[in-house]
Amino acid sequence: MTAQVSPQIGAQGNASAAGAPLRWAGYWVVLQDAQNTRVVAGEHAGRQLRNDHVVVQYGPVPAWSSAQAPNVKLAAALAPGQRAAFVVTQDNGIVPVQAVLLACANSG
Repeated sequence: MTAQVSPQIGAQGNASAAGAPLRWAGYWVVLQDAQNTRVVAGEHAGRQLRNDHVVVQYGPVPAWSSAQAPNVKLAAALAPGQRAAFVVTQDNGIVPVQAVLLACANSG
């Protein structure tokens, strides 16, 4: 599966207070649903827990300037029940500014 993403940050996010372009960074993740975990200790010992939105693959995206139009290529093989998401952060942090769930087609 290959997805091309061109993140577009709104006009209000294009410049800092000093007028210089902001810098963005990001990451992409592959998410897995219906992942079962057998608990072996603690108050849930012996139970099967179902987990959704589990990150099973992660890839950082290098920083870019808001004056640029980045074109990010993501390459990951998606198994049934998996989805890919792209998250934009400020260059100096990990707090999400914007996140999108990608509609990806398998390329074969």
